[in-house]
Amino acid sequence: MFNEVPELYDRVRPGYPDELFADLGALTGMDDRSSVLEVGCGTGQATRSLAALGCGVTAVEPGAEMAALARRRIASFDNVEVETSTFEEWNDRGRRFDVLVAASSWHWVDPWLGWQRAHDVLHAAGWMALLGNVVVGRPGEPEVYAETADLHERFCPGNPDWGHPPLEDDVLPRSADTRNTGPRAPSSPGTVCHRSAPFTRSHFAVARDCAHWATATGTSMRGGIS
Repeated sequence: MFNEVPELYDRVRPGYPDELFADLGALTGMDDRSSVLEVGCGTGQATRSLAALGCGVTAVEPGAEMAALARRRIASFDNVEVETSTFEEWNDRGRRFDVLVAASSWHWVDPWLGWQRAHDVLHAAGWMALLGNVVVGRPGEPEVYAETADLHERFCPGNPDWGHPPLEDDVLPRSADTRNTGPRAPSSPGTVCHRSAPFTRSHFAVARDCAHWATATGTSMRGGIS
């Protein structure tokens, strides 16, 4: 579906604030010596921010038109390569990475293959980071979602709360290191960091292995995690 309208997707899809990638870089130690694999790069919204950190980025995208637009968007960077494939069928050619990033895309990956594949393509103690956005309401912002709720119900029925997103304070975790106070080194898997963006709250969860996320989905992993 998205592959049929890549320019429209690129124009209306919420992006991610620069501060979120600065947090991600600080937590994982990403720099110009790091290798990053991005799964499901779409039109390259997160790809450009990753490339701006100076690390080498291999971005995998199954949609040919989406991948083509991503290549145009990141043409000014010489440290990025976009490959057209699903993650499950992608030929890694023996490459291993320091960080795997998926920005609002991991839900498209088959969990029975994806978690193990993620583990396999990461270096030992490599990082996995899942990025996303949550639609929120803030005082003073236009009621965009209320004005388009009828369209959402028409084309994607069954979500009556679409026009009334939760207030930002209602979706924030209460621990001190998850607000806009800068990153802190994670002491346990699944450390979450949040940043504000227009109409959304951007976040990522990051861990040195994906075993606990695989367990959360009820997915077994071959041989476990060492």
